[in-house]
Amino acid sequence: MSDAARAPASTSGGSGAPRIPGEAALRDLAVALADVTPGPLASRVVPIDGTYDLFGIEARAVADAVDGRRREFAAGREAARQALAMLGVAPTPIPRAHDRRPIWPAGLVGSISHAAGFAAAVAARDRDVAGVGLDIEAAAPLRDDLCGCVLTPTELRRRAAVPMVAGVPRCKVTFAAKEALFKAVYPITLGFFGFLDAVVDVGDDGSWTAVLRDPPAFPRADLRIGAGRWAAAAGMIAASVCIETGRGPPR
Repeated sequence: MSDAARAPASTSGGSGAPRIPGEAALRDLAVALADVTPGPLASRVVPIDGTYDLFGIEARAVADAVDGRRREFAAGREAARQALAMLGVAPTPIPRAHDRRPIWPAGLVGSISHAAGFAAAVAARDRDVAGVGLDIEAAAPLRDDLCGCVLTPTELRRRAAVPMVAGVPRCKVTFAAKEALFKAVYPITLGFFGFLDAVVDVGDDGSWTAVLRDPPAFPRADLRIGAGRWAAAAGMIAASVCIETGRGPPR
């Protein structure tokens, strides 16, 4: 099959399929995404409903995956293509690198996330931001046995003092922020870091900041981690962050 062809991501349904979000939930989460992806960023959210096609190179990347994973992958690529369309980019393959990160078209950066029946993506031109990370999560608390793996001692103390922030679990906003941070930094540096290597401070105004234990080895001196944003809607949390250049933050 040529890479220009589009193949169905799934050919079976079944009772094990995840729930499909309703239109109201999709609208609410789209508004939240717009809040956390301002200025030159374009974002879209779609339901994971098994209706999206893949380019050949994409389909081959998940040919051996279980049906649910293929559905997630296809919905994420659909959200990404819709975000790119907002930037005037025609439908194009978004292959997967050997380390599983999306390979965006030349001159573009982006991030994909999926959870609880939603797939979301953000895209931007690399003249505006050097990188961007997005994560969506269900707004349920982290299990207690996971908190010590995700939260630093400083973050655990903050959680103990103020467990909720703007009506959602602080621990889950922190988790989403760290996921978004990794997705923004890693494609630039190709350097791994863990949850406990970053300390995140979440504000109830929809902001968050992060400090990495080891500063990222950015290839240019003018790159920096920007101020993060987060929002909650439709039982979900969305968090994003940009890698900014010396030309200033996203408008």
